[in-house]
Amino acid sequence: MSQLNKSERECLGIEMGKQVNLLFESGIEIRGDVVNLLFFKEALDIVTLKSCKMTLKEEILYKPTWGAFDLACVSSISSLRGVK
Repeated sequence: MSQLNKSERECLGIEMGKQVNLLFESGIEIRGDVVNLLFFKEALDIVTLKSCKMTLKEEILYKPTWGAFDLACVSSISSLRGVK
């Protein structure tokens, strides 16, 4: 997803303030409201979703009550720190 251009992201519903529904080849489905898009060097790194639900068939992997969900869109993360 990090290499998608703006038009491709819009076709998938990956836009600020929009509800997105992503279905991956693995069968994982992610649904939620896009509240932030984090870019680095023009590549999409993280999509933050509120009211996010992630499932694999009938198994719930992430519930909306757990808070915002950060979806990493890159192949690797070299550093991570909490932000208050």
